[in-house]
Amino acid sequence: RNRAKRRLREAARALAPQLAVAGSDYVFIARMGTADRAWDRLLDDVKSALTRLATPRSAPPVAPHAPTSPAGQDC
Repeated sequence: RNRAKRRLREAARALAPQLAVAGSDYVFIARMGTADRAWDRLLDDVKSALTRLATPRSAPPVAPHAPTSPAGQDC
């Protein structure tokens, strides 16, 4: 667990200056295999995550809601 934590922390230190959004907080969660993953692959994973999080998403479409009737009245 400690090794995975250290590796993720170092990967974030290496990539965050170029890819992280200023003023944002990030939480990295180590999954099974993080401690043993090849360093280049781990860097690719962290880079992919930071890039995906930095890409602005469009707002979800707003679904029109059906008109509601006052309580107790049938339509």
